[in-house]
Amino acid sequence: MVITIDDKVSADETLRPVIEKTNSIIQEIFRRVPDAPSVTWRPSSLLPSGSSVELEFSYDREYVARDFRLDQLTNERDLRFALTSLWGELIMLAFGSSSERLIQALREIRTDEVKHDLHLQGA
Repeated sequence: MVITIDDKVSADETLRPVIEKTNSIIQEIFRRVPDAPSVTWRPSSLLPSGSSVELEFSYDREYVARDFRLDQLTNERDLRFALTSLWGELIMLAFGSSSERLIQALREIRTDEVKHDLHLQGA
């Protein structure tokens, strides 16, 4: 898995630690995925800089992107849902006719997320 961070995002003292934490969550989500997407962080073109960032997932020639506010990146449960939803969008674009692969991948992610939630509840 390749993760790229734009220099402007990396230089932002407020965003950098949040992006690092989010990257660890992304790596955890995709750890068992043989064809994980590439990840790119850029300054948001839609929301005010410093308080938001754009996250892009790309695979082959397809990509999907979403702008996140800083507070959206710090709520781990909602973030995990947003990341898996974004990945689902990418899978649908890249493998539109392969619905079985999409369903299997999403089932595996959901199973991992349920295990993660149970682990957090038990901690």
